[in-house]
Amino acid sequence: MLILGIHKDESNNTIGNYIVEGTKPSTKDKVINVETQYYENPGHHDLKDGNMPYNSTKAIIPDNHVKLWENSVKIDSDPKNRWAIENKDGKVIYHRFQDDGNGNFHWNGSTKGITSSGKERNIKISDVPSDLIKMVDSK
Repeated sequence: MLILGIHKDESNNTIGNYIVEGTKPSTKDKVINVETQYYENPGHHDLKDGNMPYNSTKAIIPDNHVKLWENSVKIDSDPKNRWAIENKDGKVIYHRFQDDGNGNFHWNGSTKGITSSGKERNIKISDVPSDLIKMVDSK
């Protein structure tokens, strides 16, 4: 059985879909998990937009943050976050989207983060789920 979930942005626009497949006999013909996940940009990482002013201690949100959200994935070992992988200048960058507990996610940083003053503000590679790193390494 296939269940379609929907990514939504902060204006409730559909920006992407994902599929969850039930493969175990116990899940056959049963609703497994249907959830709508919303993406929002509250602004504290953003120099340009958002509901809140930029916080100078935070990493700057990348211009392609919506595209990263659309390509983000859930990792079983890290259920409160979604992760996106970006290849930039031959290097892998991991982007984290954090759940606020109500199904709303916001961009929360990357392994190549930088503040507006140029200070590094990176997610530690040790905080990236190891199964996500293994997926990248196996490609």
